[in-house]
Amino acid sequence: MPAPGVSAGSAASAASVTAFARLTASIGMLLTISGSEAKDRKNKVYRALTSNDVASLKSGKGISAKNPEGLWSPMDHILNGSQTSALTNDPWISTTTSLTVARGYDSGNGIVAIDLSKVPSPKVHQGALYNKNSDNFDERLAYNRGVWSQEISIFQFIPQGAITGYVK
Repeated sequence: MPAPGVSAGSAASAASVTAFARLTASIGMLLTISGSEAKDRKNKVYRALTSNDVASLKSGKGISAKNPEGLWSPMDHILNGSQTSALTNDPWISTTTSLTVARGYDSGNGIVAIDLSKVPSPKVHQGALYNKNSDNFDERLAYNRGVWSQEISIFQFIPQGAITGYVK
């Protein structure tokens, strides 16, 4: 089949077919790159850093939960993670798929981007974990907070190598 706008056997046919083939290959490459970027976005989350996070990252130790040995469930974390009791109970680390949400939590310590594919710890997508129509108030509240914050909670630890950069 000749390239669009070129009749078979014309003098320009060979050059046009070559140009058409290059264009088709370029489009295929762009689609591949686009798919790769979509995968990268799917694996990227953000964290607004605490002063403890900053100190730990500066010493090359990654990011740890408030209490990696704590016994809280993901629901306890999303319902109570900002309370003082989290210091002794919370083994989860809050991250979000939304840079806008991360900026809302930034207390001046900065924001990092994290590649989830480099985090071996269990991860929980909070918005997908709960039933928004549950009879249980706490479950509905956890669902709403998870959806609003687009939170991916990470269990215990984020390795230094999973930090892909600082966000300005």
